[in-house]
Amino acid sequence: MSDAINLTHKLLKAVLAVSVSAASMIAALTPGQAFAAGKFTLLYTFTGGSDGEFPEAGLTIDTTNDTGALYGTTFGAFGSAPGKNCSKGCGNQYSFVNGHLSTNHSFHAGNDGAFPTGEVAVRKGTIYGTTERGGGSACGGSGCGTAFLLPAKGGETVFRFCTYEFPACTKGALPHAGPILDGEGNAYGTTALGGTATGYECSSNFEGCGTVYMLTPTLGETVLYNFCSKSRCRDGSIPLGRLSRDDTGNLYGTTQFGGDYGAGTVFELQQTNGKYTHHVLYSFCQKNLTGCPDGAIPEAGVIEDKAGNLYGTASAGGGGGCEGSTPGCGVVYKLAPDGTYVVLHAFAGGKDGALPQAPLVVDGAGTLYGTTLKGGNGTDCKNKTEGCGTVFALTPDGTETPIYIFSSQSNGRQPEGALLLKNGYVYGAARVGGVSESKCDCGTLFKIKVAGMPPTGAWRSR
Repeated sequence: MSDAINLTHKLLKAVLAVSVSAASMIAALTPGQAFAAGKFTLLYTFTGGSDGEFPEAGLTIDTTNDTGALYGTTFGAFGSAPGKNCSKGCGNQYSFVNGHLSTNHSFHAGNDGAFPTGEVAVRKGTIYGTTERGGGSACGGSGCGTAFLLPAKGGETVFRFCTYEFPACTKGALPHAGPILDGEGNAYGTTALGGTATGYECSSNFEGCGTVYMLTPTLGETVLYNFCSKSRCRDGSIPLGRLSRDDTGNLYGTTQFGGDYGAGTVFELQQTNGKYTHHVLYSFCQKNLTGCPDGAIPEAGVIEDKAGNLYGTASAGGGGGCEGSTPGCGVVYKLAPDGTYVVLHAFAGGKDGALPQAPLVVDGAGTLYGTTLKGGNGTDCKNKTEGCGTVFALTPDGTETPIYIFSSQSNGRQPEGALLLKNGYVYGAARVGGVSESKCDCGTLFKIKVAGMPPTGAWRSR
């Protein structure tokens, strides 16, 4: 599991002790027609060899020329010995087509990067992505992360975050999410740490609590915002999720912590003539209620519909208890342009799932799809008490249905990356699980047939 996620777990209890006030709204949902369970197909089992291990990121396609190939990354594995960055591999970038997986690039923890965690973007055969570590020897010896281009003709071009200036890291450090692209080939993304702000709440020597950045097609960087620029990080801190961009160039995202109540924010960077102004659209864990019923600690970004409503997940909160002392099992939420916030579903930790950490996707009828890292109560699962995760559908009337519950070791466990909707199927990756000849618990790729799924429509899902 990544450095940024490990940092999250360390901060969780302390941050949620912050006193909270003001109001939140919980949806009154009307029961509706539930989805039927989908037909699961195992596409690939990682072996931990040249194909990689532990796919934390989901799958994507080339948006300009869909040849049928699916693109993704594997994280690799940390080394246990001092000074050893990777125990077996530092992650790779792969393509999967017609049942065959090909490794396009293997990372080596040098200048090229190490440990890719987010989804890649692919345009005209060129692959854009980030690695959370690598790019030098800063950040404890493993590097502070990179952004990379893999051109269709071969080779690699790399931007290195925080090299010689460490520990200041004004360019950002530890990019957890993959980039998004505009029509001119500029890439936009977040770093979990670094920047020029105070670093309050980050418990690190990286100075700031994260950035939003832009990279030109030649990988020249501009930092668009430095988090924790305001007192007590009321503007947010530690952004992990992928950004979303609207037709006018405004950027939307989330921070795990900070905000008025310390449990995260939804934010907008409003663009005017190339200048960006930061606005907090919502601060999580309001009204000082046990369990943060409006949600807390969002790890994923948001998607936007045609009316400007934002939809996302928070990995904790929702009321009740989950994961021991963690307040709640997470929520799916909707945030309207006028600021009205509604919880569409609060996970209970049973069959419906627990701990949603990935972004949502949507079909043409407005049904949302997502994953939970745990829950589901799988019967043939290594962790029967917490479950091995789910893939769920949430219809516009508020009906949540697990379309697949991970319960077989061979099919994988703990889906973590973004889903992909294509031709009536939901495609995804399970971070661990699978049974290979090497007995590696290294993860799987899968697809699930969803009966009656309409086209994906025009929602901005990334």
